[in-house]
Amino acid sequence: MFLSVRKVTESGVMFAPLVCRKCGKKRAERKEIIAEIVETEEKYGRDLQIIMEEFYRPMLVAGLLTPEHLAAIFLNVEELLEHNVTLAEKLRDAMEIAQEQGDEDLLTVNIGKLFLEASPMLHAFESYCIRQVRG
Repeated sequence: MFLSVRKVTESGVMFAPLVCRKCGKKRAERKEIIAEIVETEEKYGRDLQIIMEEFYRPMLVAGLLTPEHLAAIFLNVEELLEHNVTLAEKLRDAMEIAQEQGDEDLLTVNIGKLFLEASPMLHAFESYCIRQVRG
């Protein structure tokens, strides 16, 4: 069984390549996974932002704990937030660019490449995890 999926080229020509049902299902699953990754990364960033704005900064300003105690509790949350913002923006941009170019299935989004490019941020997570174990 084949499905007809309508596409429009840059020149505005509409065509309908045949896609087998299995391929169509795989495309839909891939699109859902990419959307979930983007949403999860953005949610994680919002959570980190809440930690910074609602807990870390107020405690720092109020002088409730010493900077050393705050560093022991919050570890490198600022660094994690910085990396998250960068990655989340790149992921969202890739998804939006694909959609703007008519790629509703997000086939042009190379999610693996984006994560490979972001691999230096893994050191921030390594640092966080190591410090968790020591605490």
